[in-house]
Amino acid sequence: MRVTEVTTSRGAGARAGPRPILFAVENTDTEANRLPLDRGPLSPLSIAAYATVLLIMSDQWLELDDDARNGWLGLAASAALLVGFVVREITDRDARATVLRAAMLVLQGVAALVAIWFSGSNAAPVLLVIFAAQLAGTLSIPATIAVLLVTNAVVYWTFASGSWSSRPLFATLLYAGFQAFAVMTMRLAVAAERARDELAAANAELVATRSLLDESARAGERLRMSRELHDVAGHGLTALKLNLELADRTAEPERGRRIKVAIDLAEQLLADLRGVVSQLRRHDGIDVGVAIAALAHRMPSIAVELDLDPVLRLATVEQGEAVLRCVQEALTNAARHAQAKRVVIRARRENDRVLLTVADDGRGSAALTPGNGIAGMRERLAAIGGEVEFTTAPGRGFVVAASVPVT
Repeated sequence: MRVTEVTTSRGAGARAGPRPILFAVENTDTEANRLPLDRGPLSPLSIAAYATVLLIMSDQWLELDDDARNGWLGLAASAALLVGFVVREITDRDARATVLRAAMLVLQGVAALVAIWFSGSNAAPVLLVIFAAQLAGTLSIPATIAVLLVTNAVVYWTFASGSWSSRPLFATLLYAGFQAFAVMTMRLAVAAERARDELAAANAELVATRSLLDESARAGERLRMSRELHDVAGHGLTALKLNLELADRTAEPERGRRIKVAIDLAEQLLADLRGVVSQLRRHDGIDVGVAIAALAHRMPSIAVELDLDPVLRLATVEQGEAVLRCVQEALTNAARHAQAKRVVIRARRENDRVLLTVADDGRGSAALTPGNGIAGMRERLAAIGGEVEFTTAPGRGFVVAASVPVT
């Protein structure tokens, strides 16, 4: 995790006051621990696939003879599979690239079958293992099984029609076993990655909730102390002042002079005490910014930028929890459904309300389809007197804009 603070400067006519807190949260630790399902063109799994395809291509090259037309076709098919694999790995995993990624997967499947048909290499069927692993990470288990049944039927027909496999059924089942192993390994890896992200999100929720409760306890203690100071010391000093004023009206001049000094001291003490009480009351409430930052720090697979007003306090724990759950739902939707890479959270106080905005750079949609998450945000904020609006457009992400009363 790396947190980068962004400094800003105020213009000459800017309003005086605390500078907003600006910092970006980059989940470097999440991306550095992608095992077992690492992603990207230079991940261990990708490098292993490159090495396998290149090894098969070298074997195909060695099998070329004088009449090498079929051998060259098999070699070209293996090269096409390698190109399709690389393009898939360097393409972003979002909705905008779905068609391209699907096309590259189809290309690999067809190229593997062509390589098996025209190649004289016994290692060519291993190409289907690479294809099967990607297929399992893209389609459901029934769809994956259906596609592999069709491809293995073609492989069996190829083995039975050719002369380089004396036991076509055995060879087909053998390579199908490798494919099944790759499929199950990939499915387990996908499930592990999903479970890890869900665990990280749950941990972020717990940390943020704990921060909210800690802040609530501190706010409650400050309020109790302010009441104690006001009720006990404040009333006592007021009584002292009244009694000294009464004594000041006596006929003894000297006593009056000294009592006047005592009255001045009592007034000063009372003013100081009121200042302390005012300071304590000014900091009453729930610092919801701390909880939002704690939640953002532990969100998996997404970069979060925070722009938080330092004076961001709400009156009750219920208000803080509603705002926190709204932010959490927006972050979850950005990571799980919108396939966003970056989310910006802004929160500031204007008069008697806190204005909150959560904007992602995900795929967006042409029309808003309210689900349980959106309904839950509306219900939570409405319960505390707040409001929320949602804005989205294709390719322009999703924006959640909420307004919550401070008191």
